[in-house]
Amino acid sequence: MSAPEKPDIPGWFGLRRVMDWSKARWLGSLLSVVVFVLFVMAVTAAGWILLHAIFDLGLGTPRTGFGTGAVIVALLGAPFVIWRAVVAQRQADIAQEGHITDRINTAVQGLGAEKEVSAIGRPVTIWTGKPKTVVHLVENYDEFTPPPRSVERSRYHDITEVDPNYGDDVFDGLHVELTTWPEDRTVIEWQGKSLDVGEAEYIGPVGDWQVFTETVPNLEVRLGAIYALERIAQDSERDHVQIMEILCAYVRENSGREDLNLPIGEPTPYQWVHWASPNLQTSRLDVDAALTVVGRRSEARKQHERERGYRPEFEEVTLHAKVIRRADLTGADFFSAQMQGIMIGHMKLNGARFRLAQLQAATFISTEFKGTDFTNAKLDGAFIRGSEMDAETKFEGASLEGVALHRVDLTKVKQVAEHLEVTFGDGSVTLPEGCDRPTHWPKRELELQEFREAWREWLTLRECGEPPEESDD
Repeated sequence: MSAPEKPDIPGWFGLRRVMDWSKARWLGSLLSVVVFVLFVMAVTAAGWILLHAIFDLGLGTPRTGFGTGAVIVALLGAPFVIWRAVVAQRQADIAQEGHITDRINTAVQGLGAEKEVSAIGRPVTIWTGKPKTVVHLVENYDEFTPPPRSVERSRYHDITEVDPNYGDDVFDGLHVELTTWPEDRTVIEWQGKSLDVGEAEYIGPVGDWQVFTETVPNLEVRLGAIYALERIAQDSERDHVQIMEILCAYVRENSGREDLNLPIGEPTPYQWVHWASPNLQTSRLDVDAALTVVGRRSEARKQHERERGYRPEFEEVTLHAKVIRRADLTGADFFSAQMQGIMIGHMKLNGARFRLAQLQAATFISTEFKGTDFTNAKLDGAFIRGSEMDAETKFEGASLEGVALHRVDLTKVKQVAEHLEVTFGDGSVTLPEGCDRPTHWPKRELELQEFREAWREWLTLRECGEPPEESDD
């Protein structure tokens, strides 16, 4: 117990000490029995005094007196005193509930706090989508109008056979090769910061430098609001679930990255892995704080959630290439979450649901997956090391192509057997009984760096269409 800020007599007598009513529960029951017995004895004694005053029971005491009057007054006033105590307690409860409601409303308002900042930037149009290259036959270049969002690659004279239905059999003239993009988007390039452009994208028209006033989240205020909500959840069990819902909704709405572009088309595991590494970054401070608060709730609050049938809800959350560490998100629901390239370390995800989640190129380090549901999830190119699974871990309908397994015990995970041929592992992986080890897996346990290099080399061979070689290691 911490000492009071200012020494005083109530503190000296220990009256400021917060009692822990969860201890010595039997003593409360015993005290209730004693108080009930004393109450019955008091009522009985009062009844005898009244009967003696009315019928003279021969108790050897005066039938009337100060004591008799006091008993009558007490009995008449007792219902009013009890009623006043009940009303006062009810008023105190209403005031406390109103105070907590005000605290929640104030904190929720803080979650939307914004501020204006000024910076020098310029508008830049980026042509995006899958580009298409076409050679145009141009009779008169001065009258030729290129399609929108096009870049001229080359210009040359040549003879080309053409459809006779449209004129001559051959075209002898100017050929213009153009690459055209189907869509465009406009972003602001801030002075001193590089512009993030995807591999297949192209920088189109660029505007002039100017001063932009931008509205951005006020992280300082939002952090205070998040921690205020955590305090309320600790103080009020009644409001705990509601606050967890608020924080989960906040993460879902604020975790996206507008500056990050996913690979185009249907990327292979090799492409996912090479996309994830350079794009990895930590979550924004407020989002990271909200995840931390949800991940460190007490065991008593988790039990309360189970009794209420509640689980943290992160459905369709966007956490592309984010880093999340040391949180307990047991039982959380990540249905259809967009978590490509995420790095998760030293976390508890037991009983979590990742149904239809996009987890390509995700990294899981020392993570607990007991009873975790990966039904129909995409884990292509994921890296799993030192993580725990059990017989309740589900991979039904999941895609595990190109997954790396290092220091993982799969003894009880029967469903993974059908995916082993498209995964990469080494001698550190324990397989289910009766399950053959793939021939392209090294037989011995590799050190981490050596394992990563061997895995990436194997992915490269698959990307080139070469069959995996039998490992002699």
